[in-house]
Amino acid sequence: MTNTNEHQDSSYVRLEAALSARAPTDRTAWERVRSGLASRAAAEGLVDVAFERHDSPLGSILLGATDAGLVRIGLPTEDEDEVLDELARRLSVRVLGAPHAGVTEARRQLDEYFDGSRTSFELPLDWQLTRGFRRDLAV
Repeated sequence: MTNTNEHQDSSYVRLEAALSARAPTDRTAWERVRSGLASRAAAEGLVDVAFERHDSPLGSILLGATDAGLVRIGLPTEDEDEVLDELARRLSVRVLGAPHAGVTEARRQLDEYFDGSRTSFELPLDWQLTRGFRRDLAV
């Protein structure tokens, strides 16, 4: 007769051995799966705030957009997790790193600005996170 704990312990050992023997995840395959899920979620309207990271001369910038427009720019000095948490708390928990036309356009215009061919921006903005005087002027 076997002890229940001995049976559970041997099951865990076998499971751990099986998982350890598994080949490491192929990063390219994982990125393909992640990208496919993000694209599908966006296409099905399941993303309220899309974000992407953008390399700039200042460092990595996080750009967030809703269907109304660009909603947040996270600067390199800001903690990325805190910026994403703010978007989730104040707008929607449906925040996802996913393609978005507003983010793509913001990235293009930022590149033009940093290479000197642009001096102003022409982007739709989503003012949901803005408070106080600036919001009163913009609305």
